[in-house]
Amino acid sequence: MDIEKYFAIQYKEGGRDETGCDCYGLARIVLEREFGKKVNALDWLNGGTFEAQEAAIAEGRALVKCEKVTDPMPGDIALMRVCGRPCHVGVFIEKGKVIQINRRDGVGVVYLSELVRKGKLEGVYRV
Repeated sequence: MDIEKYFAIQYKEGGRDETGCDCYGLARIVLEREFGKKVNALDWLNGGTFEAQEAAIAEGRALVKCEKVTDPMPGDIALMRVCGRPCHVGVFIEKGKVIQINRRDGVGVVYLSELVRKGKLEGVYRV
């Protein structure tokens, strides 16, 4: 999988395409292009605003039609904690790597093992 093509995408809060996106937008793009999983306008996150996403996560309904798994496979969603709250997502791509985007660093890759070690992984979900 050639992930370098995603590094050109700039962070844009609420963005949903290659001209700029947030973590939810990047997850949608990667899921569709790399894994053929169509996630229409991120319905699984109950809307596009951060507040709606955070509320859905808090209520346990953020990942509609997803199941929590313990055996991550490429194309699964990693839900991460930021400041102690589950509000950030990335996509498990290969060999323990998760592609994500954030405001500070842009698109990057983190290792699932690092997220676990630092206590930042809320869970992995299969769409």
